[in-house]
Amino acid sequence: MAPGEKLSFNKTVGRRTIENGFKLAGVYKAGKHDLGIGGGICQVSSTLYNAVLLSDLKVLRRQNHSMPVAYLPVGRDATVDYGSIDLVFENTMSTPVAISSSYTPGRLTFRVLGKKDPSISVKILSIGHRSWDTGVKTVMDPTLPAGKRLIVEKGSRGHSVSTYRLVSRTVCRSPESRWVIASTRAGCESWRSARRRRRPRRRWFPLLRSPVENRGPTRR
Repeated sequence: MAPGEKLSFNKTVGRRTIENGFKLAGVYKAGKHDLGIGGGICQVSSTLYNAVLLSDLKVLRRQNHSMPVAYLPVGRDATVDYGSIDLVFENTMSTPVAISSSYTPGRLTFRVLGKKDPSISVKILSIGHRSWDTGVKTVMDPTLPAGKRLIVEKGSRGHSVSTYRLVSRTVCRSPESRWVIASTRAGCESWRSARRRRRPRRRWFPLLRSPVENRGPTRR
């Protein structure tokens, strides 16, 4: 990626179809668990998202899931849906970067390769996490016998969290630079903060707020 170049996850990966090699797997749909072609693709986009954040690149588009995911903390995921929901980021560095990925059974790794600034460090912090039980939603179903109740979806607790990227810059006397900017298996965003003398200066950069409004059990 050249400086200023943008990358779209959906345009790069393409449409999720059987012909393109994708399979049927679990997805979130309308606040419920379902099956769909390309289910699990969000584990890939979320892992890339975290690598991008830790690499101090600018995220232009990102959306969280409607329900929590098991493979990342709340507020660190990035869902995608071809044609509607995308992950888009931009190379805001002055030099080119490359995106590398590798897979072994049970492990997916993304690396952002480029000229690293050793004076900058990035941390992702989540604060204000709260959760709640949204109760039961009852839907009348005339096809059921009188007095019969059927659990359609067990539901899950709702969550709300604010996620921040903390970028620190310190004086680095060594002219050497490394070429692996960031490597993640699970999934992050950043911006540079100025520093004077030897005392590091820190700034807080809020990421996209990630409220997860989950419905409770649905019965009919």
